Amino acid sequence: MKVCLDSSVLIRACYPQNKENKWLRQQLGGGIQLLIPAVVVAEVLVKPSEEEREKLEALIGVCEVVAITETIARRAALLRAKAYEKESKVFLHDCLIAAATLEMKAKLATNNKSDFSWCECVAF
Repeated sequence: MKVCLDSSVLIRACYPQNKENKWLRQQLGGGIQLLIPAVVVAEVLVKPSEEEREKLEALIGVCEVVAITETIARRAALLRAKAYEKESKVFLHDCLIAAATLEMKAKLATNNKSDFSWCECVAF
């Protein structure tokens, strides 16, 4: 099984007391392929503390980073257009994450399930 990580899960996984940390540690030993869309890397590295940066870099290092290809960008544009039609306030970066998840035929681990109605989500 493949699972893409949203920034909400990746950030919370840095702290041992959080359920996301426990879940991620279980997945690392369970044969799950963990993916991180490149846009999530950009999101989480905007302004972490030095301690958070080290933890985030370690987590990113054990996952496969999914590049934003033209195919993913075009799919994200279609998702964003659908959101506009419904007058939904979905941000482009969330559409890119959803598009990458769909393109990789993965589930999405997120704490913001309502932002990703297009994906099958692993919710916490």
